[in-house]
Amino acid sequence: MQSYDSCPHALEETSALIGYAGLSGISRTNHSGEYFIFIGEKAFWGRGVGTAVTKQIVDIGFTHHQLNRIMLTVSESNTGGLKAYAKAGFVVEGRLRQACYRQGLFHDKIVMSVLKAEWQPQHAAVGQTRRAS
Repeated sequence: MQSYDSCPHALEETSALIGYAGLSGISRTNHSGEYFIFIGEKAFWGRGVGTAVTKQIVDIGFTHHQLNRIMLTVSESNTGGLKAYAKAGFVVEGRLRQACYRQGLFHDKIVMSVLKAEWQPQHAAVGQTRRAS
């Protein structure tokens, strides 16, 4: 049975599990959810896997779950994540000051989101590029 509160999807490029991604906190009332991803295998970092999976999960959120808004938070120091999310269409909304405590220090979290109205033109352009190839 599928949960409407969470929508996890495994990342698979080989037969080994390299991470996971999905949507949590799905609100049917507000047509919104929160994106999450974890790629545990460092060999896959910086290879576009995170961006590709993020685009796939966002597409599932907007088409299958009929969401209007998908948000996420990311540590300010996670520059790779910030780049991947921006490539996938997310825009910065704000900053949660000292919202994360790691290795004895407080860090800011960046709030990002993508709206369905912003995603559809981007998604259509990707589909046209694929068809033209």
